[in-house]
Parts: sequence; C-alpha cells; structure tokens
Amino acid sequence: MRETFLELLRRYLRHDLSLDALEDWEAERFQSFAALPPEDATGRLWARWQSCLAELNAGHWDEEQCRAVLQQALDEVQTPTR
Repeated sequence: MRETFLELLRRYLRHDLSLDALEDWEAERFQSFAALPPEDATGRLWARWQSCLAELNAGHWDEEQCRAVLQQALDEVQTPTR
C-alpha cells in the first residue's frame, strides 16, 4: 500500500495520473492511511495530501500549488534530515 501510494503520487506529480484517479485509489484505503502513526513518513506524506485536498476543495489552492507542496513533502520523505 505504501509503495503504491508513493508511486501513484509520483505519477500525479509528473502529470501522468489525474487528481481524480489518485483520490479514488486513496479513498478506498482512507482508514488504513488514517491509522498510520504521526511519526511514520508515509503517514506524514498522506496527511499533507489530505491538507492539499482540503485546500483544493476550499478553492484556496490550484493543482499546481498542491503539486509543489506535495513534491516538497515527497522530497523530505525520500531524503530525511538527521
């Protein structure tokens, strides 16, 4: 589930997957992601995804702003600081 989420997120960031497709995949697994502990890197990335969806749905951000935030979050997950 985690690796699939990361791969689908990468595809979304490259414009190879639509927002709706990523959202549909994630919605079926919402409870599993919501159960991840806050210190879990994938859990933090998923929480950022949820924040982006909320900002998009509220009309505060567009998809490019969301992609920029998610790319930064993905970069942090892939290269953790010490």
